[in-house]
Amino acid sequence: AERCFNKGRHARRFCQEAQHDHRFAAALQDLDQVLAQQPQHLQARLTRAVIHSVQGRYAQAITDCNVVRRYRVLMGVACLATPRSLSGEAEQALRMLHTHLALAEGDDEARLWARSARADIGWRLGSAETEIWFREALDSAGARHDMALHLQCADFLLSQGRVAEAAEVA
Repeated sequence: AERCFNKGRHARRFCQEAQHDHRFAAALQDLDQVLAQQPQHLQARLTRAVIHSVQGRYAQAITDCNVVRRYRVLMGVACLATPRSLSGEAEQALRMLHTHLALAEGDDEARLWARSARADIGWRLGSAETEIWFREALDSAGARHDMALHLQCADFLLSQGRVAEAAEVA
């Protein structure tokens, strides 16, 4: 747990890297230790929620996201959107994102995540507004460095047979 979220940017990246490398058991163990000592550690909650979502443990992800929502509303809503959408509540998750994005609350990081989640859910639902939502996410502060968003948008464009545009986005 010391190597996760202790001090410094590099230390905090350990669990996130373990998550990205699919070393979920190690990451979850460290996250659980951090949260046992600091139950309101929001980055640890967010990272654990993402891992739970990837593993299909939506109820556990939702629990962590709800804790985040108490302190950072839009970040918590963005966190909640994916597990809710994957557990049969996609329309509700999309409405929740619309509502909170319209309130213009949250910092740039939260707004980027919420916009990205909205585009992803819209794509899965076959919404006609999906491309607009991807463009809004790509135009968000911080989006230039969000490779996952760029690749997701490129996948969307490829699914539409728009190869040249996908290459530009990726």
